[in-house]
Amino acid sequence: NVIVLKLERESTSLALLHEGRFASCDVIHQGYGSWIAKVADKVMLPLDVASRLVMFNGRIRPESCKSSPIYIWSTNGVTSTISEQELCDMIKEPAERWLEEISKASEPIVSSMKTSVVITGEGAEIEGLADALQQVLGCNVKRYFPETLGVRSAALTSVLGMFYVYADTRMVLGDTDSCVNMEQFTKSV
Repeated sequence: NVIVLKLERESTSLALLHEGRFASCDVIHQGYGSWIAKVADKVMLPLDVASRLVMFNGRIRPESCKSSPIYIWSTNGVTSTISEQELCDMIKEPAERWLEEISKASEPIVSSMKTSVVITGEGAEIEGLADALQQVLGCNVKRYFPETLGVRSAALTSVLGMFYVYADTRMVLGDTDSCVNMEQFTKSV
């Protein structure tokens, strides 16, 4: 079994692949957006700034976080800072709730036979996520990052996959129509 876990801001999709075939899918209406909202509310930062802080500096398990400042800003003449430890402490509670939900949803599959988990989606880039999930589930967990030229963001893996499926389907069905006028293209090349 392979569970493909796509973590996005507002939801998490879990797809079960059994013996190389898609078996089922479930959606949990809980993503990492609540982590971002908590940071934005607690330290009064815009959502885009809080999002970048969570994505690039957040750690799920705060035991390894440093206390040195990672972000400095000024509002109405008052300068504020946030350390990696403070950020990790803020996202710990919503992240633990998310881990619990994923554990409940995955437990019947993980306990029934050998299972591994692949994390994809925008949230796959959050550091420590795979390790924390591996501890909770007790199975091999890894993050997927595309290696395709021009696509390095985990948030784009689903879109890239759709293009590949579309291209493969066109070839299989013999669909050769194109939006390019092939005569003009051939002449110009």
